[in-house]
Amino acid sequence: MVIQWIQRGRIVQWPAFLSLQDKAWIKEWLEGTDQMKFLTSGTTGQPKEIYFSRDQIMASAQRTAHFFDLKDNQNVLHTLPFSFVAGRMNVLRALILKQNLYSIEWKSKEDWQTLSQIPIHWWTSTPMMIHQVAVAGINVGFIDKILLGGGAIPEEVHKILHSSSSIIYEGYGMTETLTHIAVRKAAATSDYFTPMEGVVCESDEHGALIIHDHALKNEVRTSDLVKFNESGGFCVMGRADDVINSGGLKIFPMDVEKWMQPYMTKEFAIVKAPHDSLGEQVVCLHTSISDSQDEVFWKNIFREHPYWRPKRFVLVESLPYNANGKLNRNWRKED
Repeated sequence: MVIQWIQRGRIVQWPAFLSLQDKAWIKEWLEGTDQMKFLTSGTTGQPKEIYFSRDQIMASAQRTAHFFDLKDNQNVLHTLPFSFVAGRMNVLRALILKQNLYSIEWKSKEDWQTLSQIPIHWWTSTPMMIHQVAVAGINVGFIDKILLGGGAIPEEVHKILHSSSSIIYEGYGMTETLTHIAVRKAAATSDYFTPMEGVVCESDEHGALIIHDHALKNEVRTSDLVKFNESGGFCVMGRADDVINSGGLKIFPMDVEKWMQPYMTKEFAIVKAPHDSLGEQVVCLHTSISDSQDEVFWKNIFREHPYWRPKRFVLVESLPYNANGKLNRNWRKED
């Protein structure tokens, strides 16, 4: 069912999927509460509470509007979980920018067909969500601009993006930065994110990203290991806690995935698991039985990087994503 629940920045009906707690949170904003509570995604542990002021939220919304040329009375689509920052900021931006916010059951073809009759200017989504929508045969080309976040974009999704008529971006951000603070074109060949207005980035002595956000007046130290280009853009090599320390060698899962991608037919991921002698081992979780191949095949593929070769291939029904659509690379057999 297609629901328009915000019209020109005013709530006209409450969708059924919002809990009483969710409604109370939105009412706090409408009533002028200065400090708004958000929950971190829980990627590296239990979700934590974090607060932002109205001024910070307004600054973030206006920066997004300026970068993506979002205007009042435009139609935007909301399909993200409201529990986390991306979903909450999607709603607050619609209220602040006086937009029209629509929600659908994103797995429903009927809802998408109905929505396609409405000019949608903006949709924030995740790589997992847009992949599942495309696999279901749903065409989202009627949406002007799409912003993806919440995890790296698999090669299968990149193929979808290249064939889409929508302008698709990939954002970098987290709860501590009130969603995206850097952006890149999703179908571009460059792996580098460009910081948005008011954002300056550097790295610490370990190579982890530090974000100075002058608009939000805060500094965020991350666990993401990065490298920079001459323009100040940065490329994420992986999270420090995702690095696989195997026999004293540091292996970045994203590097291994890029190396394997041409030979995999379905969604897969490189994760780490304990190993008796090496400490940690490279494990490939794959969703197609044909992707395990044989040992001789993979030895040949990894002849330039023999230590990258997965010690184990594990067939799974689906990859271990958390509720926010982020991949859990600290895999355990019981997962």
